[in-house]
Amino acid sequence: MSNMNDPFDAHAVFALEFECAVCSQRSVFETSHAFASDKYFEALAEEARNSGWFCPSADSAGKMDVMTCYCPMCGVDGPPSVGRLDSPSDGAETSRPMTQRFQ
Repeated sequence: MSNMNDPFDAHAVFALEFECAVCSQRSVFETSHAFASDKYFEALAEEARNSGWFCPSADSAGKMDVMTCYCPMCGVDGPPSVGRLDSPSDGAETSRPMTQRFQ
């Protein structure tokens, strides 16, 4: 059974796939497990984890964003709210939180 306290397991169960919130890249996943079975979700979560995807952990209040994840390129240094994205080629500032960058 999937562990809903694990951000990768929770994301797999609720989103059914891994699609980057920044660049829209989707993970490539193949398995012999039946779609939407516990084994399918566990294998999907493990594949994403091993491939370098990033899923945010629960916050201090215990709330978890189960629908957001980042591909290995976009999630390399942690969540975008702390400026983890590479600097864009146009020199725009990336150290501000993402919510401020796009306002």
